[in-house]
Amino acid sequence: MSLEKKVKIGLLALAGNAACTSENYSIDLNGVTISEAVTDSEGIANFVEKNVPPGQTEEEVEVEVTAFDKPVENASVLYFDNVFSEGFFISSEGHAPQLYISLHNSDHTYSITPAPLQILHDSFQKEQSKPGAETFFSWAEANWDYTGCLNRDNMRTLIKPGAFLIKRLGIIETFGIAEDDFDEGVTYIEEKLPPGAVANMYVFISANYGFQTPTTTLAALDINFDGKCGSDAGSNQGGDDYGSGSTGSGGNDNNNNNDEQNSSDCPGLLFCDEFDGTALDTNKWYANDNVGITVNNGWISLPNGSSITTPNNYLNSCADKSVKLYGIVDGGAITLGDGINLYLVDDVGELTCGNETAILRGIDGGLENYISFYKLPGTLSVSVNGTVASLPCNREVSLLQLTSGFDDLLEIDYVEVKCE
Repeated sequence: MSLEKKVKIGLLALAGNAACTSENYSIDLNGVTISEAVTDSEGIANFVEKNVPPGQTEEEVEVEVTAFDKPVENASVLYFDNVFSEGFFISSEGHAPQLYISLHNSDHTYSITPAPLQILHDSFQKEQSKPGAETFFSWAEANWDYTGCLNRDNMRTLIKPGAFLIKRLGIIETFGIAEDDFDEGVTYIEEKLPPGAVANMYVFISANYGFQTPTTTLAALDINFDGKCGSDAGSNQGGDDYGSGSTGSGGNDNNNNNDEQNSSDCPGLLFCDEFDGTALDTNKWYANDNVGITVNNGWISLPNGSSITTPNNYLNSCADKSVKLYGIVDGGAITLGDGINLYLVDDVGELTCGNETAILRGIDGGLENYISFYKLPGTLSVSVNGTVASLPCNREVSLLQLTSGFDDLLEIDYVEVKCE
């Protein structure tokens, strides 16, 4: 028997007239079936999931759109049906459009706040949405229209109201910009695009494919911090799905310069930091979110959602690496590149590489952790105080990001990276 899936999406307003409830129109775009339907008087739009894994049957998909627990009528729903992820683009008059992404067969229950809405796709606890978001973003880059490379100066002339995916330092988030809140939405994007950073932009114009969705634009922004876009970028943050690991001659020159710069600090290492002094070494790190970061006595403290990242060109000179660090980690995350993460909460850890996951339980040592990563051809392994986990991994270690939990503190004593 087929499974019925329900999507409950709360919108903070009501909409108007009666509409057709059936799936009206669909196309196939490189393996993703895109369908359109409109909610009825009960706030329901129905679809059939046709792209299912081998051996499974087609499934009914029921989308329920509500506001204050009341049905929203005449809301437009675009359904992106991928065998590995699902996307729901919701448009309703008077609201910012929103795009929701989840893994195939996840449970769908949504509650939203007024636009613009931010949905962080960096949690393995919320519908496993990070792998789904990465799959969706990879497909968008390969199949949507590439409209060029943006910087902060031309942002306001090219961005239009619509729904957006932003990929920044390996984290994907989605949000919507309504016409009435356009300036606020553009300001939010500019905050994600610091001076010197650029973004490859890809768009999906639904009207070009015959759909009637009132808000027609979906855009994906892939942000690079090296000031380069497309084939000119020294290191692509996109991961294996779209060309990670290839570097031009300029990238190799940068690597040589960085190796020379670091050799006096850490002989034989590609990168290291012992957090000497009283301030973050900005030649080595970029502060993504600084919520009171401090450096003192050889330790860095990242409280309440703070995050720091190495520039890509420190780590892209070899495909296989080892990464070692010592720190007090409780409710924090360590990211090694696109889709490569270790989450630590108390004595439990989760290692991910793309859609592969390995769980570490009973980590000895409490909150103080000696952590070693080993990326070898096709495999990623981690050891936390002697507890080891391994999983298949064809993605490359391209950066190092340290992020504390939103209610926790992450403290690091040292970090070392070397080629294997």
